[in-house]
Order: sequence, then structure tokens, then C-alpha cells
Amino acid sequence: MDATITWVRWVEMIEPFTYPGQRGTKPKALETMLRMYLLQA
Repeated sequence: MDATITWVRWVEMIEPFTYPGQRGTKPKALETMLRMYLLQA
């Protein structure tokens, strides 16, 4: 996965649309969530 996906670029594209996590439980790191999603798909 690391050889084919440029994580920094993907995270930069998705970051403006993510939940900031100001209340409640802190969200997981965006890159971690993206990796989990891609593994599920």
C-alpha cells in the first residue's frame, strides 16, 4: 500500500471535510481512518 499510495496527498485532499473533534471522544488520525477504509474496500 505504501508503495502505491501517496498518503500525504490523500490526507490533504480529505482534511477540509473531516470532523474537527472539538467535543466528545477524540477522532482517530485521518491517515489511520483512510487506511482502514481502503483495507475494508
